[in-house]
Amino acid sequence: MLEYRVYLTEDKEVYELQDRKDKCITKVGLALGQSLVDFLDLDLKKVNALISKTSEEMERLCVAEEIPPKQKAVKQLCDLGRAHVYLEFIRLQYGDRFDELDLRNEKGRRALLQPEVFAAMPEQIAKLQGQMRRLMSEALDSSLPGALEDRLAKYFAGKSDDRFEFAQVHLAYRYNFPSAPGFILPVLMARSLEDILSFLLQNYIERGVVFKSCKHCGRFFVSEHGNADYCERPTENPGKTCRDIGSLRAYREKQRQDPVVSVYNRAYKTHYARIKYKTMTREEFLAWGEQARVFRDEVLAGERTLEEFVEWAKK
Repeated sequence: MLEYRVYLTEDKEVYELQDRKDKCITKVGLALGQSLVDFLDLDLKKVNALISKTSEEMERLCVAEEIPPKQKAVKQLCDLGRAHVYLEFIRLQYGDRFDELDLRNEKGRRALLQPEVFAAMPEQIAKLQGQMRRLMSEALDSSLPGALEDRLAKYFAGKSDDRFEFAQVHLAYRYNFPSAPGFILPVLMARSLEDILSFLLQNYIERGVVFKSCKHCGRFFVSEHGNADYCERPTENPGKTCRDIGSLRAYREKQRQDPVVSVYNRAYKTHYARIKYKTMTREEFLAWGEQARVFRDEVLAGERTLEEFVEWAKK
């Protein structure tokens, strides 16, 4: 039986995909909330291109007098599924239809594949992305003011054209999963992309999964500790993540606000400028710099006063 199942353990969301021949099971485990964050980052241009190429292949399969090889369409469908775990639902759904093509005539093949419906899927995916971004930015971002309950109430009281509407999902209850022994878990038996998001969002809210907007890149991320302001995505600086950039910013800001460090930085710039105007040699500047660092560290250690440092730095 064709099934796309989703369930949550204590710290994972698990996806099980099973074809109608009951022989092909794929399991994907992700950290709680990660699939939604990845969905918001999904490259729509890449997805649109894959869907467009696959729908063209579907059209070709529909009109051919004799059914041509379908391996190309199947491969493109698999590529679409690999783009995101939610899209594996589409891959599973249409892959099952490809298995029945040999039993249909032209009219039957078109009714089965419905290439025009498949070609419209980019609009559906883009709409869901937009709805999720609005939900995150208006309610689920934990850095927003007010209680989550109040933010959610305000969100659902707004206009409905771009608001996500929870679907009525089909659940099964299963016992003693290998990943959750001894527990009875509700398992989503997905029938649409909206089903998947409805099930996950309900669980995220109930479990208190924390989302935030990164202060560097602006994209949403799962904040495991609640007080993180930066994600761990790579940046334009090789080897640096947003969190690395954030830590450096915080360090520099702390230094900027520290009066001892401020006195040292101002004095450093003043004395360095004397080299340019030839009122101090480089050797004299280097010697002064060594003394200034020792004096600064002594003040920071409480061995000397800030006032003494200020007066010395003026010389």
